[in-house]
Amino acid sequence: MTARTVVCLDDDSGFLEDALLELEDGDWELVRCTTPDAAREALQAAPGPVLAVLDHDLGLVEEGYDVARWIRAELPRGAFVPVVYLTAKQTDEEFTAVQRSHPFAHPNLILSKRMLGDRTFDFSDMVEDLFEQAVQAEAVAEEQALRASLQVIAAAGSLDLEDGA
Repeated sequence: MTARTVVCLDDDSGFLEDALLELEDGDWELVRCTTPDAAREALQAAPGPVLAVLDHDLGLVEEGYDVARWIRAELPRGAFVPVVYLTAKQTDEEFTAVQRSHPFAHPNLILSKRMLGDRTFDFSDMVEDLFEQAVQAEAVAEEQALRASLQVIAAAGSLDLEDGA
């Protein structure tokens, strides 16, 4: 199996240690980061499929949503990287505000930090499902690109290249 990496960004290293204990036993490497630059480095260094768990509001010059935007715009294969926002927000209105605040960062999921401490919530299963969905989406995209290339090659083969057509 290809190595999988979960990159977690939160400015509170104590929270990272406590909240992500459940992910320790997963079939992936868990990388904890406390700065956006460290998260970018870890995302770029990941050898295979990667998932980003980002604190939405770090209280730093750069925020988790800035890293999410960078993933989508600049990271190779960034469209296939699942992004999970963590937030201290609790109400539906606050969650909606988080979702609308940075629409171009496109998180796959927004979670309350309190959910990670809830023993009825299985974060590990959710991470596994997101990895599976991302790998399937990338495989479909690769297949579609291959089919499009073959159609171009087939169309080019039917041209009379000697006539300059």
